[in-house]
Amino acid sequence: MSAFNFYAVPIFQVSCGSVNPHLAAVVTGSVQLLASSASGVLSDTVGRLPLLVASTVLMSAALAGFGFFSFYQSQILVSGAGGVLDWIPLVCVVLFVAAFSVGLNPISWLLVGEMFPLEYRSVGPSVATAFSYVCAFIGVKTFVDLREHLGLHGTFWTYAAVSTVGLAFVLLFVPETKGTILDEMVPRAKDVAAADAMDAGDEKAKSAGNQRSGLDSRV
Repeated sequence: MSAFNFYAVPIFQVSCGSVNPHLAAVVTGSVQLLASSASGVLSDTVGRLPLLVASTVLMSAALAGFGFFSFYQSQILVSGAGGVLDWIPLVCVVLFVAAFSVGLNPISWLLVGEMFPLEYRSVGPSVATAFSYVCAFIGVKTFVDLREHLGLHGTFWTYAAVSTVGLAFVLLFVPETKGTILDEMVPRAKDVAAADAMDAGDEKAKSAGNQRSGLDSRV
């Protein structure tokens, strides 16, 4: 998303010949604002996990669709249908921005505050935030290089593949936290720690018993 925000106008100049690239950038920014505003309501009504799944699915589809349009753009221009089909990349970008802003972007930051136990909430969110900005830097820095080596279509297909990996991660590892208050999450962490302590105590008791039995046998 950061790469697109930095290079929105050049991307629209290449892909949308008959559409004003600056106007298209304004439209996508407005969609981003509206979608972000709706995310707060939807996350409490629909749930975090369904929004994340829907967001990553739509993002992958939009990025792949934009890549296919860029791949066949030369053939479209030769056929004379370029001006008629210029709405396709704009729709793909708007869909991507809306999906990202309503799901993956805000809910990721929401889960950062919900998932860490109290004793790690000072360090965990800091590390997560730093990692997020490092990824944003990598995305912005590598966009031009990817475009030169893979083309615009290959770049967006790469982003679609990354988004698909994110979808798999969400399905496998992200829990649903809707309706769970922070005070209810802390005892779960404490219960796990208590269970580990009990297991450690049992192991010590067994080892002590084995030592006693060994001494008794020697006597």
